[in-house]
Amino acid sequence: FMEHEVVEMIHIIQEMPQLHVKSVLSHLAAPGNQRQDTYTHAQARLFKQLTTYMESQLGTPLLKHLLNTAGGLYHPAYEFDMVRLGIGLY
Repeated sequence: FMEHEVVEMIHIIQEMPQLHVKSVLSHLAAPGNQRQDTYTHAQARLFKQLTTYMESQLGTPLLKHLLNTAGGLYHPAYEFDMVRLGIGLY
């Protein structure tokens, strides 16, 4: 979902008591490219803002994961709860 869809998404989830959100993830566009660090930091800030809002509206903590292997190597400050290792396993 996109940023402008979050409020509507929360309303839909709240109308479905059988649905329990446990985790929220996103993916950085260019975590290993230093020339894109400004964009990476903006993505991480937005992710944190949106997940904080979602937790407050849903009334529950959410597992958050933003990083893949490259993100974990270059931006460990954004590890949140998990890191998705892909190529790093090889």
